[in-house]
Amino acid sequence: MWLHGEDDGLVPLSGSRGGIEAVRGSDLTERFYPGGRHEVFKETNKDEVLDDVTSFLDRALTARNP
Repeated sequence: MWLHGEDDGLVPLSGSRGGIEAVRGSDLTERFYPGGRHEVFKETNKDEVLDDVTSFLDRALTARNP
């Protein structure tokens, strides 16, 4: 899973594209948060971020242990 705030001033989204492409595959889940900065778990939409991560983990763990 790749999470990124679209307004990240520390690591701009354009700077992450290489990493995203390096790990891209059928299992890659990407989430980009408009207005989000570097610390997506501390933003005003942190509940949305945590929901996305929890859903991803639920799917991943269920797929490995049906």
